[in-house]
Amino acid sequence: MTHEAVVPISETKDEWLGDWDNKLVGVWLDNWMLLIFGGVPWQAYYQRALATKTPDLAVKLSYAATIGCLVMAIPAVIFGAVGASTDWEMTNVNLNKTDPYEDASLVLPLIMQFLTPPFIAFMGLGAISAATMSSTDSSVLSSSSMFVRNIYSTIFRPKASDKEIIWVLRCTIVVVTAIATILALTLKSIYTLFVLCSDLVYVILFPQLICVVHVPKANTYGLIPGLIIGLILRLGGGEEAIGMPHFIRYPFYDDDYGQLFPFRSLAMLVSLITTLAFSYGVALLFEKGYVSEKWDIFDSFHVDDENEKNEKHPVAEYELQGPEEKNENEKFL
Repeated sequence: MTHEAVVPISETKDEWLGDWDNKLVGVWLDNWMLLIFGGVPWQAYYQRALATKTPDLAVKLSYAATIGCLVMAIPAVIFGAVGASTDWEMTNVNLNKTDPYEDASLVLPLIMQFLTPPFIAFMGLGAISAATMSSTDSSVLSSSSMFVRNIYSTIFRPKASDKEIIWVLRCTIVVVTAIATILALTLKSIYTLFVLCSDLVYVILFPQLICVVHVPKANTYGLIPGLIIGLILRLGGGEEAIGMPHFIRYPFYDDDYGQLFPFRSLAMLVSLITTLAFSYGVALLFEKGYVSEKWDIFDSFHVDDENEKNEKHPVAEYELQGPEEKNENEKFL
């Protein structure tokens, strides 16, 4: 802010201070909701919340993070204001190759490099690079691990050996990294990609997380249709960032601004309601005996009777064994 190329930001409000447009209220509310509640099921949050030793500490950590988010938003605003208040021709930036007026994503690294002392630039860019690599490797590893554990090992190869699982994990890491690289080179804005990820997490995962944690009767029969309907309603609104056209015109649609209705929140709520309705409806059918348990293909309502429990109990199995089997087990013990 004290660099000779920077005009005081109080004199350049027209350059960096936006206006509130009542026409875009629905869009602002939608983005506000998805950034808040879309961050709750995010791996970066619950990984740290679950790592705490006590539930009380997890709650305190969440409140502290709220304050931290508000405080850390201030430097970002200042960086943007400084970037818009800088006469870049007075710096060493080669405007023929790099134009911060056209590409806003260049503002932060250019400010760090040309408007701060070399030591600060070195530390700042190093910290940004370290944070980026840390987030990237954890995301790649978690994505690959979830695929191997929840899909490959559970569905396709339940009896796979540890060695096979490790090799599949390594191959998956390579594939996920390649896809991430293609996305990084193709999309113009990383922030847009971040918001899009939070968007899908908000619409698809947030309702399911609520039901799994807070609704005892939530089951697979409700979660699947809730996920499908929420995804259809979200995709119906289109996504300009990846060039996906809309096939649903929500209320207040504008040819210039696109979807003005908070359709993401609508998709989330419809997904939540659908999950609850199907879960309670199917639970009622099975619990009242209207549908036989043999049709419970997802094994959500099967309850072992007392004899089955006793037969499966280790002590009961031991008592049913013959003398030779008992001797062998005792030798092993």
